[in-house]
Amino acid sequence: MKAILTCAFPQPGYELPHRVLEAAGLVVAARSPAEGITPTVLHDRIIAADRLTGLEDLACSHIEQRMPDKPWRNLATDIFLCNLDVEAWGWVDFRIIYLLDFWKSFDPTISFVLAYDSPAVTLGGALEGHTVGEDEIAGILGIWQDFNTELLRFYYANQERCLLVNSGAVRQSPQSFSKHVAKAFGLPLLPERAGLTAPPSTPTDALLREYLAQDLVRERDESRTLYEELESAADFPLVLPLTSASHAWNDYAKVVSTHATIHKSQSERLEALGLERSSLASRLAELEQVVRALTQARDEQATQAAEREAQLAAANAASTATASELARVTQEGETTLLQLHQVQEELEQHWLDRQRQQQELATLEQDKSVLSLRSAELEQRVQSLAQAQHEQAALVDSLTKTKGDLERLVQSLTQSKDEQARLATEREARLAEANFASTANTTELARVKQESELTLLQLHQLQEELEQHWLERQKQRQELESLERVKSTLSSRCAELEQSAQTLTQARQEQIAQVDSLTKTKGDLERLVQSLTQSRDEQERLATERAVQLAAAQSVGVSPAAANLEKIQAQHDALAKENELLLLQLHQVQEELESYYVENQKLLARGDPQPLPRVAIAESLPAEILYDLRREIDGDNWYYAEHDGRWAGPEACSTLRVPAMAPGSYLLEICVVDAMEPEIVSGMVLTLNGRPLATDVEPGNRYSKLVRADITVDETDVELVWEFAFRFPKLVSPAERGSDDQRRLAIRVASLCVKLQDQLAPWLERRKPVPWWAIWKRVS
Repeated sequence: MKAILTCAFPQPGYELPHRVLEAAGLVVAARSPAEGITPTVLHDRIIAADRLTGLEDLACSHIEQRMPDKPWRNLATDIFLCNLDVEAWGWVDFRIIYLLDFWKSFDPTISFVLAYDSPAVTLGGALEGHTVGEDEIAGILGIWQDFNTELLRFYYANQERCLLVNSGAVRQSPQSFSKHVAKAFGLPLLPERAGLTAPPSTPTDALLREYLAQDLVRERDESRTLYEELESAADFPLVLPLTSASHAWNDYAKVVSTHATIHKSQSERLEALGLERSSLASRLAELEQVVRALTQARDEQATQAAEREAQLAAANAASTATASELARVTQEGETTLLQLHQVQEELEQHWLDRQRQQQELATLEQDKSVLSLRSAELEQRVQSLAQAQHEQAALVDSLTKTKGDLERLVQSLTQSKDEQARLATEREARLAEANFASTANTTELARVKQESELTLLQLHQLQEELEQHWLERQKQRQELESLERVKSTLSSRCAELEQSAQTLTQARQEQIAQVDSLTKTKGDLERLVQSLTQSRDEQERLATERAVQLAAAQSVGVSPAAANLEKIQAQHDALAKENELLLLQLHQVQEELESYYVENQKLLARGDPQPLPRVAIAESLPAEILYDLRREIDGDNWYYAEHDGRWAGPEACSTLRVPAMAPGSYLLEICVVDAMEPEIVSGMVLTLNGRPLATDVEPGNRYSKLVRADITVDETDVELVWEFAFRFPKLVSPAERGSDDQRRLAIRVASLCVKLQDQLAPWLERRKPVPWWAIWKRVS
């Protein structure tokens, strides 16, 4: 391991010898692993601890060597240990001048490169860019003498470990310098690479300044003598002179030419600035005229602003009235929407009731045909039993006579009981009137009550005797009842048929009542539509007036009141759009009411209802359904609607219920617009009323994608509602991926569509109204 320390007077480019050695292969000193400091940082700390801030103190005192304490030695040891494996390394620093003896004694393997330069070069660098006096020249040369005297002293004492070199010689021949250092210290350097070092930039007037500086130094014998001594003792002195009169004159010519060029460019720039000044003066005059005009306009606008303030105050009052009117219209719209929802729910319930009644009617018609055959058989049995009934007629007559006697007896006893109750009531009334008159009346009342109770007890006994007599008579009628059982069976069948007919009649009356109710509702809706139309026209008129006022307010300038008017206008436009949507929905409801009214009139016009065929029932069912999940849905385990669908969650099973379709083959298409993970869609299990469906998912991870399945409905399927169940393999929360959303989600569904694949079904020839809560499409 070899360490090379380079020390030179601190002037521009003093690091050049070390840079040449680095280019030839010298390694830069690494930082210590413990403190992470470099040798230059260590020098800073040592100098700061000794209160030496720089070389400005050298003018009044000679340089003294410092011997740092143990802590500094430890830090130096760390630096050398971390560079122990390097064959040749080192650093450059002018502050080594204070620590030459310290580093010499620290490690015998350390070698020193002591670089110097002529006093003329040093003084020429100091003269760059400013003038100096005699005292400043003496001070600079004094520092230079002290620094290089210390270098020469150390060199004489340690010539075997030092090389004294002239920086000018290094600038002339860097390869020779690196070869000389490698030979002197036995370093594995590559001198041919030293020539690749970029020389420091030299000002154009450097030689001129050096030539002039030599004139200043020529009369200073101490500096000249010291430089000559350095040159005589140097291991790598300056062979050729750097400065001559011709070189100085060439530099002077270049400086004059440069200054002439600069003067010419500045003159041209001055002329351009004069022209620009003239144009700016004219522009200033124009701007002053504009400022005067703007000042006058500002005064006029101030006057107009005062007028506009009054107009805005009036506009504010108008906006307040508009806001109250908007609030009223909003409330009316909400009330209308609520009524519309109620009517739609009633229509839906009426549609379901009608389906159920039609099925019951078909069942009753089948039972009627069966009972007709059974009735014919029973008629024959009735004729056979008629003769036995005549034989029992005499017995029935006698029993009827006995029953009449008993009824008359019961009636007599009942009248007696009523009479006793009336007398008891009258006595109680008389007793209440005479209660305060005499205690004897109280005794009489108790006696009368006792008599009434006794009479009532006798009446109960008589009733029990009558009941016992009736039970005895019942035993006599057992034979008659055995014959009447067959008759009662037939009678019950006939009664069931009559009850069915009554039920049908009642259902027909209920339908008539429903038609009347729907007609009344239709009239109410028409009146409501007329009211909303008038309100919409009024709102359009008010909007036109507000737009004119708003345009007038905007011509003055944007103010808080104008912003408020814009906000109210936006609310008005939104309410107008909502009213138009409500009107459209009301017209749809009216069309559905008219359709139901026509169908009910046709049903009521039938005198004898016949069993409905399957095709007739299917006429009321849709051929194709598009279920939009952005609207209200009938299902479980779904989150609120978003702009493009609904998320399924938070449970692993979600359901959707839709009206059942007619028999046939259908294609189910589910539009999935997003999923927390692709495996959730591919692993989803879909069932219809508990029956699993085979699904086909579009490939790829891009959304939206369709999930398809085939559905077959047989004639035996009687479900009125289809329930689709979605079972997911897992759910994922966005919070697990750094979001604030705590929901547990599976997939986001936009719509569910069921399409009929058999387009030749006979019941597709008619177009039917549909429930309000789904979007239905019909196949023409």
